[in-house]
Amino acid sequence: MDDDIFMKRFTNWQARLAEEIDSYNISDPSIYDDLCLLYLDANSKQRQQLPVMVAPPESSEGEYRLAYLTYEYMRWVSQRIRTPEDVQVLRLGLAAAAIVEESIDFRDALVSLAFLHHAATEAGINPKPYFKEVADMARPETRGFIRGFLARSKREIKGLIDLFPPVESDNIDA
Repeated sequence: MDDDIFMKRFTNWQARLAEEIDSYNISDPSIYDDLCLLYLDANSKQRQQLPVMVAPPESSEGEYRLAYLTYEYMRWVSQRIRTPEDVQVLRLGLAAAAIVEESIDFRDALVSLAFLHHAATEAGINPKPYFKEVADMARPETRGFIRGFLARSKREIKGLIDLFPPVESDNIDA
């Protein structure tokens, strides 16, 4: 993707996020769809820049954005995965994991990946190729983390989900 288009899309995402009354309490998680789609559409250099653009160093608001991608968005996305046609939704959730990188406690990202994996499996999607695809877009450390998740057994994944049962969202279809 051309760098000007990349920056325009990122700036549009930031503007949409800024329209939220409270940037620490997002009313519409689909705002993050645009950011994750940008990650999927970006080239390698742009993908490497994106996490720092989302969460500049020493930025508490940026840290919140990364935490939101993990705690809220990835789990919200998992609730949207209902049929085999929801592959793109799965890819958005995995892009969130790639954007977060190693910035948030790995255990939180692990549980969020478990929600995505479980939802995809329940919907009739083989999640493995999509985990690998998005992992291969990420930095080497993140690539290893996402690919490493696939080595977990079904029992381990279910155990992660059972630790933090999903909470039904009112705006899943947003």
